[in-house]
Amino acid sequence: MAPEAIAAAAARAATVRSQEIASAVETVAATVAVTPGLVQGDGEVRIVLKSTVLDGSEVKIEARGQTLQVSLTPATDDVAQVVERSLPQFQQHLAERISAFHRVSVVITPRPSRSRLRSST
Repeated sequence: MAPEAIAAAAARAATVRSQEIASAVETVAATVAVTPGLVQGDGEVRIVLKSTVLDGSEVKIEARGQTLQVSLTPATDDVAQVVERSLPQFQQHLAERISAFHRVSVVITPRPSRSRLRSST
């Protein structure tokens, strides 16, 4: 196969994959914010899930050099329990699939309590 044909096939595959990713994001995310440095390996993505997906929990994905950290902020205690039970498998799955990073970690961050939110206003 000629190099031009290979490049064209790769571009088509990337376009299809991008469309699949966009469709998945539309299905689960209420909002997505991406910092410009993410592509260069130094930035983050913040995702607020739809209320129908883990009750609107939040996900932050940070890339810093060779380290990728995924922080999950569960919306409810029930979601926190589900996430905690799945945490080791999720971290292993990411580490196996994302070879560009030497270190992959997944952490659960507590959500701000309602009383703290009220007292700060």
